Amino acid sequence: MLATRPDYAVLACATLLHEPLGTALAAADISTRIEKPLAGDPASARRLAEAFHAAVGYTERFNPALIALRQQLEAGQLGDVFSIATRRTGPYPVRITDIGVIHDFATHDLDLTA
Repeated sequence: MLATRPDYAVLACATLLHEPLGTALAAADISTRIEKPLAGDPASARRLAEAFHAAVGYTERFNPALIALRQQLEAGQLGDVFSIATRRTGPYPVRITDIGVIHDFATHDLDLTA
């Protein structure tokens, strides 16, 4: 695939393969979107971010509904926040077998509640 010199790549594979495949894409200077979680451990995630010379972004952070909610909260339109709780209501995804549901989904809950 690298020989075809794509403009862009989406890396969607087993999480433990993100680092070796992602760094190969970075070395080839191919802009890449890597599915979450970025890596199986913090050190691998750091190496990937460094390889791409970029910070890791969270798509859900830019959800227009959540941006509007944050603006209303900051403007005091919704009162004070005393507690935040999240709950996963869907079935366990069978596609996640190498790192577990916490690593796969908790990033969204932690990011959005911040």
